[in-house]
Amino acid sequence: MIVYVKGDLLNDDAEALVNAVNTVGVMGKGLAYQFKEKFHENFLIYRDVCKKELLSVGKVLLVETDEGSIPNYIINFPTKAHWRGKSKIEYIEEGLNDLIKVVKENQINSVALPALGSGLGGLPWSQVERVMLDKLSNIENIEWRIYAPNNTPNLRKKLPLTEGRSILIYTLNYYLRMTKKQQLTELEIHCLMYLLQCNGLSLTGIKFNEFREVPFSDVLHVALSKMDGDFLYISGVNKPIQSSFITLESKIVVEAKKLLQKKVEKIKKISDVMELISGYESKDGMAIISTALWVANENKNANVDLANTTLDIISNNFNSSNGVVKGAFVRLYEEKWLPLN
Repeated sequence: MIVYVKGDLLNDDAEALVNAVNTVGVMGKGLAYQFKEKFHENFLIYRDVCKKELLSVGKVLLVETDEGSIPNYIINFPTKAHWRGKSKIEYIEEGLNDLIKVVKENQINSVALPALGSGLGGLPWSQVERVMLDKLSNIENIEWRIYAPNNTPNLRKKLPLTEGRSILIYTLNYYLRMTKKQQLTELEIHCLMYLLQCNGLSLTGIKFNEFREVPFSDVLHVALSKMDGDFLYISGVNKPIQSSFITLESKIVVEAKKLLQKKVEKIKKISDVMELISGYESKDGMAIISTALWVANENKNANVDLANTTLDIISNNFNSSNGVVKGAFVRLYEEKWLPLN
């Protein structure tokens, strides 16, 4: 059974408390430091195990406390290899498997857990929460007490995968394959979907009637937030769009591909966008080519220097030059996204 709890995990009366750690024996910040201060014997054992290189990600270290005391156990859970590094979701998945095994072997009935890897580790809580729910919700006769960030558990129903959402997921996955990266910024998403709309494939309700460093849709921004935890994971909520990173849920990518497999015309439009942006697959590149098209579309009947206007708009936020901007316009003309005069 899973229970969301508010308050201080260190004061929980569960039989076992989970401490998120690294594998090099350092408890220097955050909750781990508080564990070090309150349960110093646990820290000494943990540090000794790390010195002997006996602790690795994917494995937990169970330390028994003084007989008769609460908690009975501290379970040190590596969410990262080095304290300077970042957590990875596979570390959480593998570690939870071992945690379940250790808890069952020691007949522990209640466990209090922090938001593993989503604090200093840098993982989106929505992603970590989904993994924790998947792993722990069906374990019988054990109470898992989860201390969620800001005490705001995600209790809403899962969103349905519509055609529009499938188009978005398919497009983002296509782009990520081109960049060979695991995540992209929200800024790049706005650029991609603006280009897709200009190519005749609009998603219901999404309009780009603002410009915030790039063509921007408030409806798209809200839609991404709603999809967080179901179809994608946002790291950097409430940050500027160039600092908000998004990772796709791999299972949803497969489902989106299946849903669109017979939508040949729509897939062709997505492919056309990817052909246009070849060589521009970066935050700066996407800003340049989407802004160039925006400026051209907004000044169809005006006698303005499109390249200089574009450069003036983006120069404060992105690395560019007159030559690079002119190159973007050449690409737009060559690919027939803009009419030749």
